Amino acid sequence: MGFWVGVGAAYILTKNPGVFISQITASFLALNTLNNVIFVLGVISVTVYFYFTVPVKSAPMKGITNLGKAFLLVSFGATFGSTVMSRVSLLLGRLQFLLQDWLKIAKV
Repeated sequence: MGFWVGVGAAYILTKNPGVFISQITASFLALNTLNNVIFVLGVISVTVYFYFTVPVKSAPMKGITNLGKAFLLVSFGATFGSTVMSRVSLLLGRLQFLLQDWLKIAKV
């Protein structure tokens, strides 16, 4: 599966590089607000975290890779929390329908 994802990405990159170029240029923001500074710092630190060809021996590189790992953990945690919250919201809507409208057990 990973092989075919790589083949597809390589095909799109060679045939239509504008898709990737637009994503890359969208990550270069003006550093005039705190949100933009945090975003650019996150992009750089996560990129350094996934740069496996350089050994991580120096303290600054360890700090940057740990920061990249923290950005990844926070973003994955927020995504998972959002997914759980939406599923619970759907469950509550169905329970409300079952108990109030269909079975007429609960009152509004």
